Amino acid sequence: MPNNFSVDGYRNFFAFAEWWTFKTKYTQWWTKSFESACLPLTADLGLSPGHVMRRLQYKGGTKLNYTLPVDAASSIGILIVVGTILPAASLSSEALLECRKMLKALEAYSNVREIVAIAPEGRELILEATPQGLFLLADLKHMFKKLGLNFARFQQKLQGAPAALSISEIIVALFRMRGSQGNQDPNSTFHRFLKRLCHSFSQSVEVGVEGHLLCECPDPVVHARVHPFMKRSRTGGNKVLQKSLIARWQSRGGGFVSTKDNPNLATLGIVAPRSNLASRTTNELAVRALMKAAQCMEESASTSKVLNFCFDAAMVSEEHVLSVVFRSNGVQFAGATQLLPHGLCEEQATSALQSFSKAAKAQMESHGGPAKIPSGSFAWKEFRTKTKNTLMALVNCLQVILPPGFSLRNCCPEKSLVPRTKDAERFLLLPQEKQALGLSDWPDDAQLHFVYHFGQQTRWLDFIPSTNSMYKLCFAADEGSEVLADDTNQDKMRSLLLVFRHMRAFAGEYDRAVQQSSSGSLKYAISLASGKRLAKLLSKTIGECTTAAALAYIGGDGDGPECVDVIEWHSALLLYQLKAIYQVGTYHRSFPWRVVECLDPGAWSKVLLAMQEVWDFVVNVVDTLPAADPLYVQLAICRAQSFRDLMISAEQLCYQYVCC
Repeated sequence: MPNNFSVDGYRNFFAFAEWWTFKTKYTQWWTKSFESACLPLTADLGLSPGHVMRRLQYKGGTKLNYTLPVDAASSIGILIVVGTILPAASLSSEALLECRKMLKALEAYSNVREIVAIAPEGRELILEATPQGLFLLADLKHMFKKLGLNFARFQQKLQGAPAALSISEIIVALFRMRGSQGNQDPNSTFHRFLKRLCHSFSQSVEVGVEGHLLCECPDPVVHARVHPFMKRSRTGGNKVLQKSLIARWQSRGGGFVSTKDNPNLATLGIVAPRSNLASRTTNELAVRALMKAAQCMEESASTSKVLNFCFDAAMVSEEHVLSVVFRSNGVQFAGATQLLPHGLCEEQATSALQSFSKAAKAQMESHGGPAKIPSGSFAWKEFRTKTKNTLMALVNCLQVILPPGFSLRNCCPEKSLVPRTKDAERFLLLPQEKQALGLSDWPDDAQLHFVYHFGQQTRWLDFIPSTNSMYKLCFAADEGSEVLADDTNQDKMRSLLLVFRHMRAFAGEYDRAVQQSSSGSLKYAISLASGKRLAKLLSKTIGECTTAAALAYIGGDGDGPECVDVIEWHSALLLYQLKAIYQVGTYHRSFPWRVVECLDPGAWSKVLLAMQEVWDFVVNVVDTLPAADPLYVQLAICRAQSFRDLMISAEQLCYQYVCC
């Protein structure tokens, strides 16, 4: 469990799929014995509920403050489970043997060297173990006599007639005695002795397990002692842990899940049709990757809730997939790939066609000929379907690595930042007001504003009080591009090569930089935000395409009609390309995207000055416009939370670096 959570001090839990070896299923034991036997024994041992828990998806059972993706129990939780089984009079020899094996496996991590008990008169009794960690049967008999316990009954519950016993064998025999009348009283000497022994054993196991934990899951090798799953679980086909870990993204109502009809490695000819190797390897790799990514994000979210990622969709093996790559705390990793629907479903397309046919027929019958189909005739049930599918896929991918229960609502502030209207004004908060609001996330000298509406006589804060109260998603999406090609005329092909030359070279450099260096994309993002690289591209393209040598190269240096046609084609192509080059950096040079230029220390003053100018214009002009004003409508980005939150945060830096 996480460092900040434990159950009575126990943090290490064991999945039932790894240690439950009884013929009776664990779910059947839970149904019959949890409420009637497990919870009472837990209370008798002085413990709180939660040492035996069901997986996150389980709908019933005791509600706890924390759940795990699998059914699990702590070390003392395993003792409790075993303690509900051992007292049964009809317990089979096979079940008794399995109980002994379970506690024997736990004993490998314990280091109990003495047994401490309190005699009825209040005197403390201590029984020390031999150098081999065993307790002599004669010493136990002497202790039982002083405690007033039935040693003969205890000896009947032992396996054979050993001269010395391990701590696990003593606990098994005591739990078997617990079913006898008189041993179930929580205030009895027997119960106090068993309770103390269980706690000593479990606490020793907890300490021992902590010393054997690994920071990273080791690579699986033949005959390895440590595996992500036990060998018995893998060979026996036990998929409980695997399914529980990937259940958050495997089955979604939106349809982002692989089905039996999707292409697999066998259909692609990579493995044999009946091979299990690929399935086992990919399943284990998927579980490892998801667990490692979730752990990385859990550590990162404790200090910052800013998540950087990029995504792109493509057709792979006849499927439309969305690939997402995350970056956090200097670590870059891939998210769970999502399958996207190809388009509208058949029912929606059929409904749209029928509605259009009905509307067209009605118009033609009423007008006796061709007629205009009125708007709204199509029965589309979805609006911006591709955008919705992409958002749903991104949420599915984010839910894998972020804490359970995450949704896009966690990315919204409690109160949205809204522009002031014409009848409102921004004022600075006084130091006393900031102190009363308890703004611990902001510096004491922060220049924070509130907005006062004179007509409504209301006020609201013009900043987000807690900077770490929500997740901030910073992502880069793929930019689509159109390519113009025409091979019907040699002169036109030469013009294409000439006009596109420098842009193609830039695209090639960018592709190599991104593939060969982890900082390549960041370097080019900064250059695009500054506008310097695109200015050079524009200058080179214009300079090379308008010379006499260029006109001669494309065959436009004559006086004939063919030359005029070539020059017109070349001029139109050049203007379209110049427009396209300029538009490449349009949003890179605009806020909030241009803020990436601040990663260049030498650009701080220039960027902050530009931000101050833009923010002053927004606050004093755009925010005061009527909602129906065309400029107000066109500048909708100024009302986006990402824009206003960024500008308000930068407003503090402007006071420090620009105004000073």
